[in-house]
Amino acid sequence: MRSVGVRELKQRASQVLRDLRDRGEEIEVMWSTLDRVARRTGAPRLARLAVAALLRLPGLRLMPVDDVLARTAAERASRVIEVLAPGSAT
Repeated sequence: MRSVGVRELKQRASQVLRDLRDRGEEIEVMWSTLDRVARRTGAPRLARLAVAALLRLPGLRLMPVDDVLARTAAERASRVIEVLAPGSAT
């Protein structure tokens, strides 16, 4: 089984978001995701553009983060990583 790199994981994640958007499905995102996206850009201008693009997604629902949601999100993220790149989360 081949290894999946970070770039490919990002491309797959982007495709999933596009597919959800195209089907008109609701996308639930934790508020902290906006901060994470902004920091990853590495530049204030790009951060503003990236967050603005997320906020324009139809069906986007921003959720506040509490302890239960944070734990649930971490568990689900680990499952997604295992599906996209088996063996990489170990």
